[in-house]
Amino acid sequence: GFPVITNLFGNLGLAKAAVLEGAYSIVSVTLTVIVLEYFRPKGKQEKKTLDLMKSVLYNPLIIASVAGLVFAILGITIPSAFSKFFDLLSKMSLPLALICLGATITFSSIIRNLNLQGMILLVKLIFAPILALIMYLFLFPAAAMDLKIGAIMVAMPTAVSAFVMVKEMDGDSDMTASTITLTTVASMFTLSAWLLVLKYIN
Repeated sequence: GFPVITNLFGNLGLAKAAVLEGAYSIVSVTLTVIVLEYFRPKGKQEKKTLDLMKSVLYNPLIIASVAGLVFAILGITIPSAFSKFFDLLSKMSLPLALICLGATITFSSIIRNLNLQGMILLVKLIFAPILALIMYLFLFPAAAMDLKIGAIMVAMPTAVSAFVMVKEMDGDSDMTASTITLTTVASMFTLSAWLLVLKYIN
């Protein structure tokens, strides 16, 4: 969602989206790790609470999100040499993840879970943004820009990082790959519709 938000709202919008994503990642990744550990296949499931806590605390997304928020709050800046290195590294990570994702996708896995995939598409790309808009408009009133940024972030397709997490924690990586692919394709249409709706919210 960052390129879309940068194109619409510039660097200020990107900064707000980054803070929102950092806070959101801490919550979502924590819950995801707990769910994946709970449903891990028998014989591989870590039943001890301490092991579960370690899985959460040592998760790279959690560490990165917490570190980013701490740096932002304290006003710490990264030296340009390191920031350029991290920038190049981040540009490599998405294409590599997409290659791994593409190698996993099979037409049979999409067909096998078609009903569930359809439900996921509706929840992720339609109902979740509607719920976000209701919350931003009535429960937690926000400025127009903040509301639009929050709604756009929620309306994004399933993140590629979900595939990596599911694969590492013995989940259904085939279905996750299909979900990422289908939500990404469908979001070309749903996101356009949401941007049109948000255009009339002031």
